[in-house]
Amino acid sequence: MEVAGRIIEALGYDITFVRRLDPEVQARRLVDVLTLAEALPYRPRPLATARW
Repeated sequence: MEVAGRIIEALGYDITFVRRLDPEVQARRLVDVLTLAEALPYRPRPLATARW
């Protein structure tokens, strides 16, 4: 992670690594994502055919 951070900073970007989120924040975000996922319409896609 440190090397990646140095490369990104050398390219002129400012980054912040979040190593661990508060469990309560994680739980709320997960609930939000799952709620949004349930609201999406379900459209099954055809299965891909194998290429031999």
